[in-house]
Amino acid sequence: MKIKISLSLTIIILSLSSQILFADPVLNKFLERNKNIKTFQVDFGKICYWSEIDTVLFSYGKLYTKGNNIRLEHLFPGKELMIGTDKELILYFPEQKQLIKQDADYWQSLLSPELLAQKYINYCTLKATKIVKDGTIFIFSTNEEMDDFSEIIIQFSNIDSLIHFFEYKDKYNNMVSYNFSNHIINQIIPDTLFSFQIPDSVNVIDQRSKKRK
Repeated sequence: MKIKISLSLTIIILSLSSQILFADPVLNKFLERNKNIKTFQVDFGKICYWSEIDTVLFSYGKLYTKGNNIRLEHLFPGKELMIGTDKELILYFPEQKQLIKQDADYWQSLLSPELLAQKYINYCTLKATKIVKDGTIFIFSTNEEMDDFSEIIIQFSNIDSLIHFFEYKDKYNNMVSYNFSNHIINQIIPDTLFSFQIPDSVNVIDQRSKKRK
């Protein structure tokens, strides 16, 4: 009797663990490749659409990721800096001499190929797959754990299996998309790149729930 119960529990555990991988073997191939990306550097072009005011904004810059750390440098049309760690999120606007501190949130790590492939993809349901000239596009709906978003679209390159396009739509029908180019993976990125010394004469707005001195 004990043997039968133990065997049943083993089957249940194996069934649950197998759900982490998608049934689509093509998608799993891309995910396995990106799980091994420990550092990620790319140039990005970014398009934001805000449905309430029917406005489209374009920007470009550089992205760096390393584990839970991310640095997003906007170089055009104006300079902006976003640095995210597992402790906090910093948004710096040098032209306005303003800096905002916020609590760390899961969404700031979505652009990390490693964390996306190992963690956040498991909160999504694959809706559709499309083969295009330069890659394979996967369209996902999101589960309750990521209820801020309604849809995520990822295009992997068929040549190097890297992410070349990433788009998300939120529950208010706003949309943000990134085109990535000039990929550099698994090269050393110093931790200092994810720290920031606040300049003098900058207005700091601290929105963290637990403010630290």
